[in-house]
Amino acid sequence: MQSAIAPTHHCEIERIFKMPLADAIRYAERIPRDNDVRRFRFIDERAFVKFISILRVVKLPAFKVDASSTTSYYIVHGKDDYGEVVAFFRGNSNPSQSVFIETALRMLGITLKTCSGDYLLDLLKL
Repeated sequence: MQSAIAPTHHCEIERIFKMPLADAIRYAERIPRDNDVRRFRFIDERAFVKFISILRVVKLPAFKVDASSTTSYYIVHGKDDYGEVVAFFRGNSNPSQSVFIETALRMLGITLKTCSGDYLLDLLKL
């Protein structure tokens, strides 16, 4: 099934890479800084992908955290023209959405590590 979906996503992702960054930022919520790190939570997977595509540096790997059977979080840490940044996206149970994001990450050469929700809680010291 993935092979039938991916070509469609590939074309859409190429269009998203070309869209203005300002269009993507409209779908981002700023989260208070953690030291000098800017943090954004995206509510649209296309905006998340566009933002990730403009990063000058990505600290590998990116993370996919399976929080439940219906929710996954994608987390990318990197740098843009203004400094260090972390971008988050909360996915839903739509498998096409996951294929879309993961295809975009592959196209950008970003490796993805899948972890459990417990891993995220431990990482955040919660």
